[in-house]
Amino acid sequence: MKIPTTRSYQEFLIESLRKSPSEAAGYVTELFEEKDPEPELLQMVLTDVVEAFGERNRKKLESLLSGCESTPIYSFADLLNALGLKLTLFTKLADAGKIMDKGTKPTSDRYHDFLIERLQDREHAAGLIEAILEEPDPEPELLRNALRKVVEARAKMNKLSSEAKQHHDRLDKMLTESGCAEIYNCVELLDMLGFRVAVTVKEG
Repeated sequence: MKIPTTRSYQEFLIESLRKSPSEAAGYVTELFEEKDPEPELLQMVLTDVVEAFGERNRKKLESLLSGCESTPIYSFADLLNALGLKLTLFTKLADAGKIMDKGTKPTSDRYHDFLIERLQDREHAAGLIEAILEEPDPEPELLRNALRKVVEARAKMNKLSSEAKQHHDRLDKMLTESGCAEIYNCVELLDMLGFRVAVTVKEG
């Protein structure tokens, strides 16, 4: 049997991804679930997806791709994992449904306590983070503040592991310096390619 060359294998991979957007979504999701992935792996995977689906707005896509620095994105996925959540990619045609409760927010001074209590439910925590990732032109502080509140909610339940705290401290420092640009760039890039980044509750 003839072993494909690097070039022919790459062409085969791109063609496979192009034929099955759901397979491409799984391709990226598996990367988010990797334990200690290689730093360059994210750029390689996203480059493959851009090659498969990025026929339009190529300059914009390449600009976003260059801003998808892997360390904060991996740290974000690690923190979610330690909190019992995970990043999942869906095609936009596959409606995964909204987790976030769009009910009226209380306006009293006790809103913070109310929010922390709600975020003790992992589905509400997932919904809050996902809603922020879907915001057009989100404020840099939004994601950091949401993650801090989710961590605070877990701590109040005495369910914040030392691993989760370490992941959060490391990620919070990175996001303070970058304004969450790497994560937002990655989400916008995938959105332009026809995918939606979801935050879901881990099973088990």
